[in-house]
Amino acid sequence: MSVSDFLAARADDIIQHAMSTMGTRRLDHYERLGEEASAEQRRAFLRLIIEAARTRDLVPVIEHAERVGRERYESGFEFVEVQGAMNLLEEAIWRELLTGLPQAEQGEALGLVSTILGAAKDKLASTYVSLATGTHVPSLDLNALFRGTQNNEGGVQ
Repeated sequence: MSVSDFLAARADDIIQHAMSTMGTRRLDHYERLGEEASAEQRRAFLRLIIEAARTRDLVPVIEHAERVGRERYESGFEFVEVQGAMNLLEEAIWRELLTGLPQAEQGEALGLVSTILGAAKDKLASTYVSLATGTHVPSLDLNALFRGTQNNEGGVQ
């Protein structure tokens, strides 16, 4: 079974877990939205994640993350709330992958989901921070944080 099919089959469990965990954390703006609206937002994002896993196309997920960053900033959400809500969904997805997939399939599935969510988190953060600081924040380039990832005149550092 593909990762996208697996996630689609487990979507209700993923949303239920994310929402029950959300209830234990202080995400004030999401609490004011209400559980049903918050759950629908998680469902919409999960559908995009599933589609990205199926098509290997990050564009819709990145566009969604940018839109969410703008909307949440303009609505007065704290960044930690917005990032926290995304993290809850990620944790719920990981939980399902780790408990429902054979160990031999977990590495690839976690890598795929982490890539999708990493791109979304990057766009969410850069959008929100750009708006909050009034400066352009480019997509994060994490290569500079790891030794051996940059070329130096054709050689690896």
